[in-house]
Amino acid sequence: AFLFGHASIADAFFAPVAARLRSYRVALPAEAAAYVETIYQWPAFRRWYQAALQEVQG
Repeated sequence: AFLFGHASIADAFFAPVAARLRSYRVALPAEAAAYVETIYQWPAFRRWYQAALQEVQG
């Protein structure tokens, strides 16, 4: 679930942190892992993440 029950600026702020937690394979408690998964399922995050991958891959 999102931090405040729905997508908000707080989730946008923490989305890059969630990406780092996943990419560094940090062991997380269940609730935190569920939050990271919520971020990865968020369409706005997916668009941002795909754009970042395109930029890196050039």
